[in-house]
Amino acid sequence: MKKITLMLSLVFISLTASANPSHSLKAQLLTCQSQADSLKRLVCYDAVVKSLSLESPTKQPKVNANKVPAATSESVLTAAPAKKSPKIVQVDAEDIFGQEAKFKSSQVDEVRFVIKSVTLSKRKKWRFVFENGQKWEQKDTDRFAKFVAGQEVIIKRGVMNAFYLKKPDANRTIRVKRIN
Repeated sequence: MKKITLMLSLVFISLTASANPSHSLKAQLLTCQSQADSLKRLVCYDAVVKSLSLESPTKQPKVNANKVPAATSESVLTAAPAKKSPKIVQVDAEDIFGQEAKFKSSQVDEVRFVIKSVTLSKRKKWRFVFENGQKWEQKDTDRFAKFVAGQEVIIKRGVMNAFYLKKPDANRTIRVKRIN
């Protein structure tokens, strides 16, 4: 019943949009606002904005509600990179289950820095100032590591946003936290 109602409303919207060639921007936005599904509403708004940027300022853009892609609760829509126009690729949620992190934007997992200055706090924890101005401090209590200014170090990303600092030629790491 919901699908029939949705299809009838989409047909009605498309007929009213095509019948009135001087469709105003306000009417298009109200059409998008009336969409119950948030994904379809967003796609409708995107179509309005895209038509605004493609059309000349004297022409009023026209939105075709039939071009809204159908989405189910079991699917995830992602935009594939394209030069001319974005394409919508439908991916089943079951296909990416457990691998969602691979589909996020790429993160840097390792960074190399040169120590500008290093000090030992009252609690015997290292505080680093790197040449790029970043400040980091030691979080754990490993007292075996020794650092000097001018030395190159590597900071790696760990599990649950933990960061570990080590010398390039060593296997021993200390847990660190950025303080600015």
